[in-house]
Amino acid sequence: MSALAVGSVMLIAAIGGWLFVGGIAVACIIASRWFGRRTLLLIPLAVIAAGWVWWNQPGEIDPRVADQRGWRLQVTSMPAMRAQGWSFEAKLRDGPGKGQRLMVYTSDATTITFGDQIYVTGSFQAKENLKDPGYRGYLTGLGVGGQIFAGRIEVDRHGHGVFVVLNRIRQRAVNRALNAAPGDTGSLIAGLVTGDDGKLAEQTDLEFRRAGLTHLTAVSGANLGFALALVISFGRFTRRRQVELLVLGTSFVWTYAALVGLSPPTLRAALLITVIMGGNLAGRPIDPLSLSVLAGVAQIGLRPSDAHSISFLLSVAASIGISAGLGRYPRSGKLGLSDYVGATLYAQAATAIVIAATFGQLSLLSIAANIVAAPVMILAFPLSVLALILLAISETIGQAFVLIAEQPVSWLLHIANIYGRAWSVISLPTIDQRWMLSGVILVLLALAVIGGEGQYIRRNLRARRTKVAVSR
Repeated sequence: MSALAVGSVMLIAAIGGWLFVGGIAVACIIASRWFGRRTLLLIPLAVIAAGWVWWNQPGEIDPRVADQRGWRLQVTSMPAMRAQGWSFEAKLRDGPGKGQRLMVYTSDATTITFGDQIYVTGSFQAKENLKDPGYRGYLTGLGVGGQIFAGRIEVDRHGHGVFVVLNRIRQRAVNRALNAAPGDTGSLIAGLVTGDDGKLAEQTDLEFRRAGLTHLTAVSGANLGFALALVISFGRFTRRRQVELLVLGTSFVWTYAALVGLSPPTLRAALLITVIMGGNLAGRPIDPLSLSVLAGVAQIGLRPSDAHSISFLLSVAASIGISAGLGRYPRSGKLGLSDYVGATLYAQAATAIVIAATFGQLSLLSIAANIVAAPVMILAFPLSVLALILLAISETIGQAFVLIAEQPVSWLLHIANIYGRAWSVISLPTIDQRWMLSGVILVLLALAVIGGEGQYIRRNLRARRTKVAVSR
């Protein structure tokens, strides 16, 4: 059995649940006629993956939680800014529902950091009572059982530890960006680097959503890849050895991922980059498609709730779509303009069904917007990173560099404005996650067949069938 087959079966079973396990069992029994009895070993792997996610899913929130008007909580995620206040995940410290996790929105100016023990008053809504299916799915992916809109908040005790330090560094970076470039420009600089774009104007945020550009501030694989390229380039400039570069790059990736809160896309990207860097260190050939699938499986093993996270599904679908479409790299050692355009097309095709099925909307201009934004992002991201680093060292020097970074960032704002018009979005009915996953699988299979990976897969399958026939 190939790593791709094992990873694909476990990933599909973990996301799709028991119904897909049944389909996998039937498919494996049929496939065993051509590929041998070892194919049947995929069935227990599918059961294990689905069972792991099912066992770790949070249950319904204790109904007595809704009867309270005040809750003692511990912050379990890095808070993100809102137009007013913060949003973050927290768990109940005591009372009914102790240990259960909630999403909290505040309008208070009190600064909150990871690990803080707080007391809030306000209103509570259980996840099951929310009308928006897309938002319910979002909360399910976070592993939370409801939401609190807090009117008053008191900090009983501040958190401590590495993540608290990183959280404070992140918050200071966001504030520096907002002070150096007020308005949407500063908010987008902060969002590109830290993932916290909560201060974007409501209309601007809507335009980014309509244009399909919200992934720019999600700090996923593209952002980590850009940041890693900066570190590697600096290491080569200082004439570091290959081993030192790989170790330095991997360490930086995980530090950066932790700095922005280890969101599902960031964790997946960090796992994938780590495996790729390890393969380079060991001198092994790189198979992006198999590694993309296995990175998703590893993430669900570490954090089972991510199996139902919309951001995780989008990240995995885009990664697999790009890998399946472009094929195996490196080939010539360089990527051309057509490859960048192709990667955008493959990613958009792979994620379109997830977006349409979850949010009931589909952008008609997202492909064009992403093709135009991609080269601008290559300028905007590193300049924004350097601007925030220099602001931390010297406000005067940093402020001067922010003026340089503002130019490509303003281009991104203009792109979102041009392609994020109301008429560019069509409304579609939302569908069940199982139908959505089925659609994604079909799209990814089509990309694998017609894309650069298809030729390798077909050749490999023919070789395996021949081997089985000879052994018989």
